[in-house]
Amino acid sequence: MLFLPGEIIKTEHNFIFIRMAKKKKVITKVKCEKCSHIFDIAIDIKPESEKNSKSEIDVYCPFCDEMLTVEIKGKILSDTTILRAMPKNETE
Repeated sequence: MLFLPGEIIKTEHNFIFIRMAKKKKVITKVKCEKCSHIFDIAIDIKPESEKNSKSEIDVYCPFCDEMLTVEIKGKILSDTTILRAMPKNETE
């Protein structure tokens, strides 16, 4: 059985699964506005979204112990994955 990214899968045991979409890892340098240190961050973005969208993300500066907002080219994907199996509603 072939599954496509982001597709909803119904199994013979009445469970529904949602597969994660494909992602692209981007490593970018960030300069802290408060302490002027430069450090790298790794972000997962949606493939080919760099051309037409921008996202903002809050990042932690390990040098001054502060949060700062950074603009990233592309649509940022969640770094947390929630996998859940849910029984299908029998009344359908």
